[in-house]
Order: sequence, then structure tokens, then C-alpha cells
Amino acid sequence: MSAGLLAALAETMRHSDAGERLSAEAGRLADVYGLNSDEEQALRRCQERPLDELLPPTGVPRGRVPGPQPFGAAWECGFSVESRPPKPTSQPFDRDEALRLAARSLQALLRVATLECGGEPVNPDGVRWRTGRAPATPFVGGESLQSVRRPTPLIEHIARSLGTLLADFELLRDGEPLSVDGFRLRDVHDWCYPAGSPEGLLRYVVGPCRMACTFCYQRGNPPELRRVKRHATPAELELRLGLGEQGSELFHQTVFDSDEMLTHPRALEVLRRVRARSPEAPLNITTNGCTLDEGMVRELAALRPLVLMVSLNAVDGAVRREVLRDPAPERAVRALPVLREAGIPFVVSMVAWPTVPFSELEATVCYAEANGAQMVRVNLPGHTRCFPGAPPYDREGHWRAVAERVRSLRAKLRLPLFLSPGLYEENTFAEEKNTPRVTGVVPASPAAEGGVRAGDVLLAVNGVAVESRPAAKLVLLLAFRSPECRLLLGRDAHRFGVSLQHPSGERYPYLHVAAARFGVVLPDGLSPAYLSVAAQAARRAGARRVLLLTSLLVRPSLEAMLASRPQLWPRDIELNLAVPEDGYFGGNVVMGDLQTVDDMAACVRAWGVEHGRPDLVLAPSSPFAADGWGRDVRGVPWQEIERRTGVRAALVPCEPMWT
Repeated sequence: MSAGLLAALAETMRHSDAGERLSAEAGRLADVYGLNSDEEQALRRCQERPLDELLPPTGVPRGRVPGPQPFGAAWECGFSVESRPPKPTSQPFDRDEALRLAARSLQALLRVATLECGGEPVNPDGVRWRTGRAPATPFVGGESLQSVRRPTPLIEHIARSLGTLLADFELLRDGEPLSVDGFRLRDVHDWCYPAGSPEGLLRYVVGPCRMACTFCYQRGNPPELRRVKRHATPAELELRLGLGEQGSELFHQTVFDSDEMLTHPRALEVLRRVRARSPEAPLNITTNGCTLDEGMVRELAALRPLVLMVSLNAVDGAVRREVLRDPAPERAVRALPVLREAGIPFVVSMVAWPTVPFSELEATVCYAEANGAQMVRVNLPGHTRCFPGAPPYDREGHWRAVAERVRSLRAKLRLPLFLSPGLYEENTFAEEKNTPRVTGVVPASPAAEGGVRAGDVLLAVNGVAVESRPAAKLVLLLAFRSPECRLLLGRDAHRFGVSLQHPSGERYPYLHVAAARFGVVLPDGLSPAYLSVAAQAARRAGARRVLLLTSLLVRPSLEAMLASRPQLWPRDIELNLAVPEDGYFGGNVVMGDLQTVDDMAACVRAWGVEHGRPDLVLAPSSPFAADGWGRDVRGVPWQEIERRTGVRAALVPCEPMWT
């Protein structure tokens, strides 16, 4: 966050006690916007110092302003305050002081935003009380707050603050009222950060999906999460491309998830520009295959290294028409051998929807293997309470039937076939939890050539013993960056070692497939470090009775870890586990990473009624990790758990597993 943004935020907070509505709005800032420790310290310094010392000179006069007078510069525009006899009111604060506060607050906001009306800039020079109060609603002109609410909540704060202020005050220019219906950011560079992977930019190059899958998750989103379809304008796309070429990236806008990149008319142009800036960076592209004709594949082959995730779902044309609403069902199916011939690695994914027969699942997996797929992922289905027309099915019964079919089919295949979420299979069929057992080996990979097989247990990598899947993945990554890779494996009752040939530039694609280092595929797992961190949090809090929130799928692994490695948790601290119900999404959703503050708070209260009050609640960080601000999918900060339950709460840092 830039110094200017911090200062403007501090100015709003410093003057927030002049009016009830302004105070309520500003009082949420520190928690809602989750400042990190450095930013919090900077914000405190801002609050303790005059704004004049932090921002360019504003010319703000001191003392009472009796009539219309200059009230300081907001970059190119100045303000004046016009006093007007107020209507009788019961408000317990001085109206002239509130008017000065409004001008000062608007001035601070206009350091980072330019007001607009009908898309044209508006430059006010004064402010006065309205004769009648307007609705206090946030506004951003032609842009929906949905696109910025989660990744960039400060923009939502600007919108809500302006909406609150303009409910009671109106802006003036040369003494005449101004209409305002939106704003734009003054300097986008204030909102940029160093560019990461190219995928950050590619998400904006999207066009229509061209399909309407019956299982699309967006169909079942609760109303407040249903996204307004929005595509980047040509100007925005050029802005983001230009910033990317300068090594910067603008904040994300999250409204593009279900659309198709390769249908965008400028998709190949943008991919070429990204490739020119990052010649070696792997590009990961998800597609439903609707554009993958020979011409498109030929263009993509020239942009390697890249890996495609092809959402194939079915190979039978009738099933594709019925389930995917695919207007050209043959194209995606025919694309797989074309990709193989072009040397483009691809992963096939499919949803085991209840109306798709198991025979079609098996046919799709076999077709993917025959045409060179690196691996196949089978997604276990689910639906929310808002999903329209979901077929009636028993989630547990269907998941188990799918898992059994996948396990039976896996024994006949050479390529890795795995379930998502992966912990379900382990919970249902495996006696040992979190064992680094190889799910599959990518054909023709270094691991396959070295003799690694599905079912082998990884015991050590380069002499470093591994006892869990997260540890195995980490040491494989380290080995990937070292000159050699020596594996100690367990197979049946035997132990043996293998040396893997390190991938070189000619060994594409294995140099770039992060999910399968050396071609070894391992599902997600639970890191023992999470328990150690949780124990440290309990110690710091001085807690003697801890309630640890988890999920239906993680709990068995967590209980097994506590039983097999009791040293991870202090004996003098009572540890209790509880699984919040996914009440917000409802339906048959059991994914812990989708739990909300409401779900967790309800669980804590119910547990307390039955078992007594805990000293500390520990919640996993993964449900609050998506936006970088520590908020759940609804935008509620995790600190609300403590406010709503009265029990001290803390987060346990952990990676999302979608389990």
C-alpha cells in the first residue's frame, strides 16, 4: 500500500468521531482491510501526525470557517464550505464541525480518486449540507463492486465512504450542485505490485464459454456471490499489458472464472506478448476444448512451454450435448490427438456428475490415455442449497461408488488417475493416513524411466527422510533444483533406491509440470507443521482448553496424526476438534476451504453449549486466504469469530487443499 493511500486512510480514521454514520464506516477499516504489521504501524504514525506532514501541502485553514471559503486543494481541485441554516435535528454533534469533517474527508478521498458523472471527470470546489438526505449507497459508476470487493477492498471503502458522505452532503462547482455517479483511480501505479506469473494477466483475456455445463458451480452460488458477467475493455487490457511489460501487475478483478480464454479475439496476440516478456515461464491454460482445431493448436505449439488443462468430461457426443450443452461436441474430443502430435502436454479433467454413466467415465479416461494425456483428474461432485435442479443423490454413496470405480480402473492404466478432493479416497480406503504413497507416474517421465510405480511409498529423497506427503512434495521440489535426485522407495516388503535423470531443456514438459515433479504424482496431505504452529498459538495465548476447527475430510487425517505423533501437541493443553457445518453454501458441500465466519461462529457457540466454553478457538487460514485480506468468501474478516462468540480466536496458517 502506498504512503498516500495510508495517509488518506489515516485521515478518515482520525476524524471519524464527528458523526455516527462516519464513525461507523471508518471504525471498520483496520479489521476489514486487514493491514499487515508494517502497514498498521505506518497507519498509527499517520494518525499521530498532521496530514500536512504526510501529503503534498493542502492549504487547509485552521479554526472555524464562517462561510464559503477555500478548504484546501485536492490535487487540481479545491474545496470550500458553504454554511446553511440546518433543519431542526436531534444529531448530537456540531453541524458546522461535521461539514468541515465532510470536506476534509472528501479531500482525503480525492487524493486517490477522481469523481465522475456520466464517465466525465467532475472537479468540485465546495461542499454543503443537503436539504434532504439521499440514500447512503456505495457507487462506482459503471463498474460493479463485485469485481473488486474481495481482492481490493480499499476501493470498496472509497465507494462506501463517498456514498455515505454524499447521502448528507452535496458537492458544488462555482456555487452550483454537481451530480456524481462514479469515480476512477487517480494513479493506477499506487495500486500495483511486482508482477508474478503470467497467469495473473491471462485471466483477463477471456471470451464466452460457449457451453452451459449442468454442473457448473456458478449456477449454485448464493445470490450475493453470483457474478455479473464482465470482460476487460480494450483500454483496460492494454493498461494491464503495458504494466506487465514494465514488471508490474494491477489488482485482480475476480469475475472471469468460468469463461474461456481461447475464445477471446486477442488471445493469441496477448499470449505472444507474454511469451516475449517471459521466454521461459510456463503458461498454464484451462480450456473446454471448444477452440482447439489444428490452427489453434499449431499457434499454441509455437508458444511453449505451456500445459493445457482440458475439461473434457465426456467423449460421447450425446452425453456432451446433454450434460455440457456443447454445440460442437466433436471438436474437443478430436483435439487430444492433435495436441499429442504437436507436443503440447495436457491434463484431462472431468466431473463425475450423477447423470453421467460410469461407462462414459471409463471411456473418457481410456481415450485420454490412448491419446497421450499426462494424467486425468476426476472431480467428485457437489452442489449448494441454491443449485437449480440438482439431481437427487446420496453424496457419500455416490462418492464411494466413483472412488471404487476409479481405483479399479487405475490398476489398468499407465497414466496417473486421481480423485479430487484426494483425501476422500484415503479416508475411505486407506488404513494409514498421509503416507507419501505414489498415486501414479506420468508416462515417459524421469520417474517412469527410473522404475517408479504407482503404489510405491516414498521413504527418502537425496537422503532426507519423508514421513508425510507435504514433506515429500517439498523435498522433491528441492531435488528438482539440485543436480541429482536419489529416491529411496518401499514396495511391498522391500526397500530399494533409484536415481532419476534430472530434466533438462530438452526434457520438456517435465521441467515445467509443478504438480508432478519428475513425473511423480502425490495427492494433497496434512503437514505436521500445522499442528506445531497451532500448539505455539495455544502457548502464546496461555490457553488450557482449545477448540480446533477443521473439516469433514481433514478430520480423519488430523486425528490419525495426533494418535501417531502425540509429541506434536502439549500434554497440559486440552485439544478438542469440531467440524463447522457448511451452512452458508449448504446442499451437500463439505469443503473446509469454503467455510465462512458464520459457519465457524455457529459451531463454536453450539460446541460451547454442549461442552463448555473453550479458552481459545483455532481456525485454519485457508478459508481466509483467497483475497489476501484475511476474509472469507463473503468478505467477512476472520476476527469476527472472536467478536461473535466472545472467545479468543487465532488462525493456523495452512495451504488450501479444497478439502
